[in-house]
Amino acid sequence: MDAALSRVARSVGSFEGLLDSGLYKLRASRAGTFKEQLIELGVEPQQHYLFIDHFAAIAPIGPMLMDRGRIEDLARAAFAVRKDNTVLVLAHQSAQIADRKRPFGGAMIFPWRATKDAVKLDNGVHSTVVGEEIWSAIALSLDPEDGPFILELRNGTRISRQAVLVAEGWQTRVFLRANGVGLVATVSKDVGVDGLAPFEVSIQMALPAAPVVYSDHWETVEVARSALERGRAIFTSDRLVNELLYKKYDNPIAGLTGLHLFLDAKARSEAGDATYDLAPNVATLRGDAQGIVDEVLVNLTKLLHPDRVAASAKRRRTNVPLDETLLYPDREWPESADLTALRVRAGRCRDQVIVPSPPMFRVSWDVLKANAARDGLTWISRQLWSGTGAAGSAGPYLAWTRGRHSVKRTLQRISDQFSDFPALASLAQPSTAISSTRDAELVLHAGIDVGEVPALHEPAIQTSETTQGASVAGATDNILHKLARSFDLPVSILQER
Repeated sequence: MDAALSRVARSVGSFEGLLDSGLYKLRASRAGTFKEQLIELGVEPQQHYLFIDHFAAIAPIGPMLMDRGRIEDLARAAFAVRKDNTVLVLAHQSAQIADRKRPFGGAMIFPWRATKDAVKLDNGVHSTVVGEEIWSAIALSLDPEDGPFILELRNGTRISRQAVLVAEGWQTRVFLRANGVGLVATVSKDVGVDGLAPFEVSIQMALPAAPVVYSDHWETVEVARSALERGRAIFTSDRLVNELLYKKYDNPIAGLTGLHLFLDAKARSEAGDATYDLAPNVATLRGDAQGIVDEVLVNLTKLLHPDRVAASAKRRRTNVPLDETLLYPDREWPESADLTALRVRAGRCRDQVIVPSPPMFRVSWDVLKANAARDGLTWISRQLWSGTGAAGSAGPYLAWTRGRHSVKRTLQRISDQFSDFPALASLAQPSTAISSTRDAELVLHAGIDVGEVPALHEPAIQTSETTQGASVAGATDNILHKLARSFDLPVSILQER
């Protein structure tokens, strides 16, 4: 900024340029932390370095900790309780405000749509004091086949939920930092809840034997999480491409985060934004940006879904390379909703993909919603619409409140996927005026069995000619009850205008 505090230049990573003589302020930001310096430019060239090596991290970063050894010992003590640990939850908070009997504040984890199988995190927890903070850890043995899993956080009467990805061969690590320590995070107002979230969250993955405390070079995982939360594309160098995309072999979630950020930078670069000119830095790595995207998509598929890779290798046609097969989704192998969203962004979806469960990241949800339509690239199941409701965000993650949500909103969102089909779109306006003809019943069944929509496209299209503009008077109780049951709602809701 110049002496009038007007911005004269901006860059990501480094800046080199020619400026007039005078007084300037340099400002660097990293993971929400700022550093500033006043300089006076004259005739001679100047070099300035603004390092930000400490910031408010949620995950444990070695150089930022008072005693990294104690935190490693805490995690290992939690691992020793169970075999086949697939999830580690590690929380830290001020010793002055911590509830030592319930360090996780009543939080729990359970499979999507299976709250009866919830595991309370305050049961069997290990804790230790490090400096002015209490660190608490618990390890869980969760079957990836039951996923995705939902993390439920509680703050009094306020309850928020978000998805947690668990994959075969990997250990998901959920890091929590209580509010009041460093940055303050809230769940967006569009979730419909006021007040602070009890914890800020950072979700990562690692091989089971990998250290829990990150070395200094891995602080990039926290920088990337912060950048995704703030909508900032940070890719302008081959070093960042290497750190976040090619080191996904140590942390697949860092690969998901990094690819979202890379696609942001790719879009801005293609739009002519010189700040995000990727061409000089990616040419030596993979030839072009799309080549990098494709390679990362294939490798993430191999890391997160090895069962699909093994099956595809056995049944693939000899003239189709395995990597080309893995570049696109396969209906026979459900995958992470975040990976599906990345395929959609990258233009690597040939057919419509059903999305039965929520993604971790809010940006993934935005992509999936934007492409949800009867003939769109994605189809979002009614259970997902009604379960997440008006989902907001907690940091970079998708978050929603507990409970079923407005039937009108749920029906409207499903109807939006039929926006080009008036006969089905009318279901968004429940009324006693629903046709009792055989054709109308077929249309209602098409709306009820949303999970099987691709199989119902043909009959739905066949009936559209006879139902559009048909009379909607005299609905039978049988039809109303079927529609109500499909959404687990009382029939009286559909009988009200």
